[in-house]
Amino acid sequence: MSYPKDVISKLSRHWKSKAVVNNGGDPTEHIPLERDLPDFMEELLPFFGSQEWNQVDQEMKQKVLSYAWVLYNHKTIYVESDLILPVCEDIIKGCYQLDHLELVQEIVAQAMVDEAVHTQMSVNAANAILQYRALPFPRYQGFFLTQRRDQLLARVASSRDKRLVALGIACASETLVTDYLDKIAKAETIQPLCKEVTAAHANDELAHSSVFTIVLENVIVYLTQHERDLVTGSIHEAVAMFANKELEVWRCVLAQLDFPAFQSLLASADSEPDISIYTAGVERLLQRTGLVESIAAA
Repeated sequence: MSYPKDVISKLSRHWKSKAVVNNGGDPTEHIPLERDLPDFMEELLPFFGSQEWNQVDQEMKQKVLSYAWVLYNHKTIYVESDLILPVCEDIIKGCYQLDHLELVQEIVAQAMVDEAVHTQMSVNAANAILQYRALPFPRYQGFFLTQRRDQLLARVASSRDKRLVALGIACASETLVTDYLDKIAKAETIQPLCKEVTAAHANDELAHSSVFTIVLENVIVYLTQHERDLVTGSIHEAVAMFANKELEVWRCVLAQLDFPAFQSLLASADSEPDISIYTAGVERLLQRTGLVESIAAA
């Protein structure tokens, strides 16, 4: 499908008036912190509801929720820098066959500006909580999400195929992240800074989902069936990547906190299904591009 020029131009105009970078930028410096409010939503923890979690004292729970906020922001940084920006750079450089390339370059360049702002927000928001709660920087070896992306790229030999796998992951990522952001942005019981920073991020990601849908729908037209299958497979893989509980990261952080019986806590979490994520946006992406009819809910 080739999008009319005015549809792409409308996205560019939307960015100029609505993007966070054009409306005050990073809000972290303007929002006071509140000591008695949690920094993250308890129900989003991968071990929420377990016996070990229910038995721990409130002080430890507060520390874990603070680190949950920090890890959420660190993971955001990895997603922006490892999953999204490399694909944006390839689009800008003309590595994908696209109609109206000069207009697509403009909206993708705008998205890259947004991603840099989101990284800034994540760095500042994570460090603000670490400093406020007097917590040390978390020590871990990286996220499953980006490690799995590297594994998928290593499976394909040609640079063209690698770019197609990366594109599928990026397109799915920009769709999947929106609903998760929305949950935190609308939470009324957490730290205002955490809520407002997430809402600012969510504001931009709604537009980014449309940008990447336009790119994918344009690229798909020029692909062979083998290449279409590569993109479809990478989109499915992205769903599983986002649903992963990142328990190895949590193992490092809980050990750092001296969390009681954390090994048992993580064993219980590991025996449960992966995190349930909202896949309707990915279903729509796949349907609009004609790749597949539906995707099984994670």
